Amino acid sequence: MPPKRRNIEIFKRLLIGLVIVLAMWYLLSLLNPLVPPPHVILVYMLDIEKIGTHFFTTLYRIGFGFVLSISVGLFLGMSMGKFKTVEAILGSFVGFVLTIPATVWAFLAFILFGVTTWSVIFVAMITTFPMVAFSVSEGVKSRDVRYDEMADVFRFSRWKKIRRVFLPYLFPYIIGSARSAFGELIKIAVFTELLGSNVGIGYVLSFGWSVASLYLILSATVIVVVFMLIVDYGVLYPIEIYATKWKGGS
Repeated sequence: MPPKRRNIEIFKRLLIGLVIVLAMWYLLSLLNPLVPPPHVILVYMLDIEKIGTHFFTTLYRIGFGFVLSISVGLFLGMSMGKFKTVEAILGSFVGFVLTIPATVWAFLAFILFGVTTWSVIFVAMITTFPMVAFSVSEGVKSRDVRYDEMADVFRFSRWKKIRRVFLPYLFPYIIGSARSAFGELIKIAVFTELLGSNVGIGYVLSFGWSVASLYLILSATVIVVVFMLIVDYGVLYPIEIYATKWKGGS
């Protein structure tokens, strides 16, 4: 399927999904008076100024954690994919880290760093970098050596070989794992804030639960979902399409 047509299909599915969710939400509000309808939540969100501070705090934590997750995952993934000895040593360690639940990492982070921004960043990074590492490692190992041979025939320098051969082949694996890590990282960051933080979207959810306010809970949820969709489909997905364009857009 051509990339342009595939983009239209994905946009249609996303739009249909949003319409279904809003319709179900509105129907639920009719059946249960305690559930506010979507348009009421939208008005409520626009009237809240303080929630912006919590959102930008969470955004900072997510951004920092995402950069660390990609950096660590990329370094370990390339090392494991390139050197079998490194894979033998670090592969089990990365897999072990991946199996530990986020709740355990959150409690460890609170003990080590206290209830601070660094705890949220640490948990977001430590729970998502393994999926980046494994994806990049598989990309490195599956690389066709004929591309290197072709580069050698044309006498590419080492830097030019990395820039024109190695990175273009590996980039789809990087951006694909980045999309998966980003979605997981948002949920982990908000969950960690909910467990122990006095600022952030997770704190808003916790406070909304303590005062039994569906308005706060739904407002915070909508903000997180909208932000995730904007970044995923507005930024990361177009980059992924561009990165895989050389494959022919199958």
